[in-house]
Amino acid sequence: MPRLYINRRLAMEHRACPSRDPACKNAVFTQVYEGLKPSDKYEKPLDYRWPMRYDQWWECKFIAEGIIDQGGGFRDSLADMSEELCPSSADTPVPLPFFVRTANQGNGTGEARDMYVPNPSCRDFAKYEWIGQLMGAALRGKEFLVSNPVITLSAEPRSLKGRDSRPGQFSKEGVLFGTQVLALPGFVWKQLSGEEVSWSKDFPAVDSVLVKLLEVMEGVDKETFEFKFGKELTFTTVLSDQQVVELIPGGTGIVVGYEDRLRFIQLVQKARLEESKEQVAAMQAGLLKVVPQAVLDLLTWQELEKKVCGDPEVTVDALRKLTRFEDFEPSDTRVQYFWEALNNFTNEDRSRFLRFVTGRSRLPARIYIYPDKLGL
Repeated sequence: MPRLYINRRLAMEHRACPSRDPACKNAVFTQVYEGLKPSDKYEKPLDYRWPMRYDQWWECKFIAEGIIDQGGGFRDSLADMSEELCPSSADTPVPLPFFVRTANQGNGTGEARDMYVPNPSCRDFAKYEWIGQLMGAALRGKEFLVSNPVITLSAEPRSLKGRDSRPGQFSKEGVLFGTQVLALPGFVWKQLSGEEVSWSKDFPAVDSVLVKLLEVMEGVDKETFEFKFGKELTFTTVLSDQQVVELIPGGTGIVVGYEDRLRFIQLVQKARLEESKEQVAAMQAGLLKVVPQAVLDLLTWQELEKKVCGDPEVTVDALRKLTRFEDFEPSDTRVQYFWEALNNFTNEDRSRFLRFVTGRSRLPARIYIYPDKLGL
């Protein structure tokens, strides 16, 4: 098993100010990527097709942290990379160049306001392909990202103790990292799974304002069109990375007239739907290096997302099915308090709870609970 030495202090400094490290060499993502390259010890490239019995793909040694990785450190590295690729907070800079925030997230409008799309300007296709390989590894493994933590319940509310976890109170403050997920809209997952994308059905999750604007433009009369747009509208559009591109040669200097509006709408839709097709193609190529095309063809885009990222909805009923109590009666007061607490949680809180005790913020994740026989 590859052993990686990760400096998370440098990674945190990079997250706080990405401009100081433009090559992103201090990011956990880059440290893991470079650490898994073929070396004298591992001459052959990894194929990311680990056997089902493997519960981790590499061992992490976090510099100056003193952690002994029996799965928890590995899962932390995946969570760190996911957080770097698609930060869970809209107020933090994006420390890596591979994904950019959707217009919906930037404007605070429409659906899916926490989503990201591949960066049309990023040409590092080798790393996009590696992201696809990680997706394939998660899809193949199913249980690879699921741990079996041991939690002890005592008569008094105390900290939860899970394998490879640090003691902490049962609260949001006990969670060190954000959502362990690639926050991509269906527009991207559809392309990865080979499904056709639709402007009216899929792009509102990316830029709902633009979709509505083009709808209005199509049905407006000439007088209203000229009043709203005048001679300021040219044959250009703005991509998700804020790059202005010409829709036709010399489009910057060509004004869109009323008679040209339908052609303009078609060109904008085509440009935006295909803005990151090369990046998605690289991710899909990596995915197909690990997962056969025949398997991918059997999955809908929703199934692909769930197999890679898990189920975003953490219900109490689902947790009941995945939680096993050893030497506890269902009527035990501690068990009742446990479920009562989870019932009072929001979905986000339950996701944080799951992240704290298993290293995953999405289902499925099995939990085994044993009585605290030492009274600790």
